[in-house]
Amino acid sequence: FSLQPGLQYGKIISSTTENNENRQVGFVVNLNRQTAGESYWQFDHKYPQVGLEGAVRFFPENPFLKSAFTLIPYLEFNIWKTSFGTLQIKHGTGLAYVTGDLKSTSQLLLGSQLNAATMLDAGYQFKSQSVLELKIGASVNHISNGNLIQPNAGLNSWLTYINLVYFPKNKQNARPTFVRQLPGKRWHLRLGAGLGFYDYQKEESHIQHNFQVTTMAFYQHSTRFRTGVGLEVGKSGSANRIQPAAYLEEEVLIGHMVTRYGIGVYLGQSQPVGGRAYEKVGIAWYPAPLKSHIPRGFSIGTNIKAHGFRAAHVEITSGFLF
Repeated sequence: FSLQPGLQYGKIISSTTENNENRQVGFVVNLNRQTAGESYWQFDHKYPQVGLEGAVRFFPENPFLKSAFTLIPYLEFNIWKTSFGTLQIKHGTGLAYVTGDLKSTSQLLLGSQLNAATMLDAGYQFKSQSVLELKIGASVNHISNGNLIQPNAGLNSWLTYINLVYFPKNKQNARPTFVRQLPGKRWHLRLGAGLGFYDYQKEESHIQHNFQVTTMAFYQHSTRFRTGVGLEVGKSGSANRIQPAAYLEEEVLIGHMVTRYGIGVYLGQSQPVGGRAYEKVGIAWYPAPLKSHIPRGFSIGTNIKAHGFRAAHVEITSGFLF
């Protein structure tokens, strides 16, 4: 277990703010625990860390934003180890509470004070022989309500940071090993459906929705990764027209849970906002027993869809992987 306090500095990535309004400073504390190898997926992913990040950021020059409080659970993967330290990548999704004048018609960043928060972080932790270590890195952070309330661009930021890493009970080194497994079957077919929600109108008690269906072929690279390509069809835009899209997705397998990173390209007529391309980031759960440590069968999950850096909707998904 380690306690990791630190400082952050960064800027907002948005075309809706002036350059001198983008600066932000903050404080962060990570509660971080090394996995001990109780499960195969921990061994498979080179014993990642699990953690909870709490942070507060201030926007001293932005007239609409005052501060943002985030609480994000995450997984931290050890990508490359040397005698000097370890290159780590972590990803998590949690909650954010933002204070400020969010109802002003002049600001287009956020539509509500309570939002979802997602971060993708790369850092280098310097190795030492003591219980204290140092970590430096950078992260990309997204805060929004997924366009659920009041159309908005979302608060996108890049941040640099420096953390002090303190191990109260020293570090864990020895861990159990497993026999490496290989996928029995490489190719899979996934049929799925999703329902996206956006633009909630409180006065009318009405929310826009978008139903989608997907058909994808997946190639299983290992017990950690698989890549899928296929077709996604749904209704979108003010005309509510049928809009097919070619869709590519990467799944990272963590036991019964997977994280999903996708990119799509609309076929036919281009979208009125954001162009042809869109992105999705999400998570899903496969409840069926694992076969060769690989999740298959029925799944249920959730995604955030965006056009460029602008949130499009929040969706609930289900599917079956054959």
